[in-house]
Parts: sequence; structure tokens; C-alpha cells
Amino acid sequence: FRTGLVRDGFFEEDGELWAPDGTLVAQSRQLGLLLDAQV
Repeated sequence: FRTGLVRDGFFEEDGELWAPDGTLVAQSRQLGLLLDAQV
């Protein structure tokens, strides 16, 4: 998983799942909220 953007208490996270042969099996993206964030 990678996080490329964190701003105003929110973050975007991307993930990838690869098969042993190098084939991309799944891809995900989610938006999260940092609770009690100091902004």
C-alpha cells in the first residue's frame, strides 16, 4: 500500500495485489480520515 496524499486530516491510499507470475490481480484506492488530526 502507498499513501501519496495527506491533507487536512484526510489521506488517499492505493494498493495492488500481484500474482506470482507478475499479473495484476486487484487494485484498490481508499480515502481515510485521520481522527484527532492537528490541522
